[in-house]
Amino acid sequence: AEYTKAHVGLMSTYLAPEKFILFGGSVTTASVTADHRNYGLYALTNSPRRSTQLISATVHNQGMVDSVAFEGTLNWSTRALATADQHRTASILHGQARVWTTWSDGRVSAEADLSVRSFGDRSYPWISVMASYDMPWIGGTASVRIGPQWFESTSGDSRFGLGIDGEVRLPVSPDFSVYGSIRSGLQNRQHEELLAENPYLSDTARIDASYDLARIRVS
Repeated sequence: AEYTKAHVGLMSTYLAPEKFILFGGSVTTASVTADHRNYGLYALTNSPRRSTQLISATVHNQGMVDSVAFEGTLNWSTRALATADQHRTASILHGQARVWTTWSDGRVSAEADLSVRSFGDRSYPWISVMASYDMPWIGGTASVRIGPQWFESTSGDSRFGLGIDGEVRLPVSPDFSVYGSIRSGLQNRQHEELLAENPYLSDTARIDASYDLARIRVS
């Protein structure tokens, strides 16, 4: 076949009994997936075949302690990419945690995002810590997020940024709302996303973060 693809996944959900002091009533979801693809790299001479195999495991927990809600995700994945004369591995260990509670008329939250990743013999970690506040505003809602960011490219270049996100949603009528957003900061990128966008991605691609000075959207 010109393009072969196979995918399988398993998922399990566990609800912790209320008698547990810390995680009582929280929901934990665990999943495992495997993926296989085989296709030709037609842009190269002789169109060599590429074979990729992915194994991924994820655990997600969400719950509440008193008035504070929390959720956390831990993911590990590894993907092997092979052609007749080259073999590379892309791996990811990703953790994300978020807590939030009501404050004044809105909701205040804090979140941390950490990834330890490698592509071939090069690593490219990512760290982001953000604080946010969501509130009612002029009959609609508004939110702002801000925090430091750090990314290291596969070439070893360190990128530091300040992530700033702002959103406003205002109802104009029962059937129509105006939405606006502005974003500034590092744009996190990883091999798995790039391969999903372009399955013919080079085995020697350099992975780096872009920086949005101001990305504005209105709808």
